[in-house]
Amino acid sequence: FLEATPENFYKIVKQAEADSGVKVSCILADAFLWFANDMAEVMGVPWLAFWAAGATSFSAHVYTDLIRAHFSIENEEANVKILPGLSAVRVSDLPEGVVCGDLESPLSKMLQDMGTKLAGATAVAINSFEELEPAATSDSKPILRNVLNVGPSTITVPLLSNSDDTSGCLEWLDTRESGSVVYIGFGNVLVPPPSEIVALAEALASSKRPFIWSLQDTMR
Repeated sequence: FLEATPENFYKIVKQAEADSGVKVSCILADAFLWFANDMAEVMGVPWLAFWAAGATSFSAHVYTDLIRAHFSIENEEANVKILPGLSAVRVSDLPEGVVCGDLESPLSKMLQDMGTKLAGATAVAINSFEELEPAATSDSKPILRNVLNVGPSTITVPLLSNSDDTSGCLEWLDTRESGSVVYIGFGNVLVPPPSEIVALAEALASSKRPFIWSLQDTMR
């Protein structure tokens, strides 16, 4: 992924422009995809970054270099008092890759690069509201051009029905003895591709345990 980007993203955008005859006027991308900043600069358009988590974790990634300069794994029980929004957070409770964990992993490097590049974003939308995390939100404002609180986004998601009328799965489970059945529910947001589901089903079948499928609406 790191070797392929951002060239592959840029190629697709240019192809979309050619197919539609319309030039991209703004890039809206997950903040984790920091290379959107480079693409926006090359294309001469604004970059709007979206951070799907809250302001506190966002602050930890934006100030990773500062935090690492003051703390190490030896200080894991210390609170990050250098930042008001993280003053009640212990070093060990920071997201993995900030101080603890493998700091050289691809994920850690992606997040560190993100924290550096976000200063170039036209605006950063955070899935929170300022009254919930006022200090953490304030922490980010001095180094970002524009911070937009647009959350919590969960209130915009329609409530899913808890009805089990279609599959009868839960009713069937109630007839089984405790611990006698393996139940795997994929939900309807993130579902493995069919090949992986088949492999999992085959593995369960080979265990000689009874099982049923619960893929909900995503596989119908």
